Amino acid sequence: MQKKILYSLLILLPLVALYMFWPKELQTPTEIDLGEVALTSQRAFTVKVTNPSFTTYEIAKIYTSCGCTNSTTKVLTLKPGASFNVDFNFDPASMHAQGDTINHEIYFLVGSPVEKEYIVKLTGTVI
Repeated sequence: MQKKILYSLLILLPLVALYMFWPKELQTPTEIDLGEVALTSQRAFTVKVTNPSFTTYEIAKIYTSCGCTNSTTKVLTLKPGASFNVDFNFDPASMHAQGDTINHEIYFLVGSPVEKEYIVKLTGTVI
């Protein structure tokens, strides 16, 4: 009987430890540097969102801090272990002048399993 309990603990303890220390948060870059962007051009870029957890995440809303950056992706479901690339387009002519510093944010609002907002900073210079 004691051997069965010991063997059970030897199997369960590593699984519990793995679950406890496994990442539970979505992973996104903290910042994207667009570098120099010509005022008369547009810059397409991608933000990779990864779910390293054992839980499905529902991204309820993807939005930005300005009208010069947009994405056609609106809602996203990320299964455990999945990644997704969200495409964005930056159009400096809509809100910037030559020489402006780009300092905006992209927001990923998670509605499930727990409401939380992930922020990606967007930086660069309009030339």
